[in-house]
Amino acid sequence: FASGEPDHRTLALMKNALIRARLTELLGKKRLKPQEQDGLFIAGIFSLLDALLNMPMARALEHLKLAPAVEAALLNQEGIYAPYLDLAIACEESEQDVIATYLAAGKISAEELNTAHVQAIIWAEDVNL
Repeated sequence: FASGEPDHRTLALMKNALIRARLTELLGKKRLKPQEQDGLFIAGIFSLLDALLNMPMARALEHLKLAPAVEAALLNQEGIYAPYLDLAIACEESEQDVIATYLAAGKISAEELNTAHVQAIIWAEDVNL
């Protein structure tokens, strides 16, 4: 996506995908088994692939070989990665009720979420797009 001269929309989407990916990873890392953690970042980074490519997510993913759990999160908002990705999206959209629901269900404190979100934003800012 970074090849050529990306426009402002593409850069914004890519930055947003980086934040989602890192936040999803940070939130799930303490809660998933080590062998399950690899897909957290991938689910987040690919979560805006449909918007970046201007096509439905199913079509955007059809030629990629992703883990079933990643596909489940991206296509159906299901599986082990979905709650963390959904929480990251709810943070972007300031959906306080959704955030509160996910925090309670995932036993995540507001402080932990806020810290992880700030860390994700700082990390994404350090990535040179």
